[in-house]
Amino acid sequence: MPATITVSSVFPAPAERIWALLGQVETLRTIARPYAFFTPLDDMSVWAQGETYRMTFRVFGLFPVGMHRIHVARWDKDAWLIETHESDRLARVWNHSIRLTPLQGGATRYTDTVEIDAGRLTAAVRLWSLLFYRHRQKKWRELLEREG
Repeated sequence: MPATITVSSVFPAPAERIWALLGQVETLRTIARPYAFFTPLDDMSVWAQGETYRMTFRVFGLFPVGMHRIHVARWDKDAWLIETHESDRLARVWNHSIRLTPLQGGATRYTDTVEIDAGRLTAAVRLWSLLFYRHRQKKWRELLEREG
């Protein structure tokens, strides 16, 4: 049975700055570690709507999941919304959306919503995903503070 998680944080940075970082593949690789290690199989440095990307995926850098596919279904700066349809050997459905909501004072609400279907493993993958996205948002905060 599919499951959905939502994790949201307020970052002390304008949406424009976060959006620029979201567009870089290296940002994903940075904020995912050490929960997930992604190695691109395609020549890629920025995301583009309509494109499908392939990466190897290792949980905690140790456990190979195999190839993870990311199809960028929507990359809409006007709506501050990104939607990807992803899948790999464990999760046949991993539909991820990122929504930015500009707030007063130059802050931004950042929200990850993920729909997961991993068959009998959905509950375990959901739990790992909840921890992973909380970690990612913590790493986002560190990245934004470090880059001033």
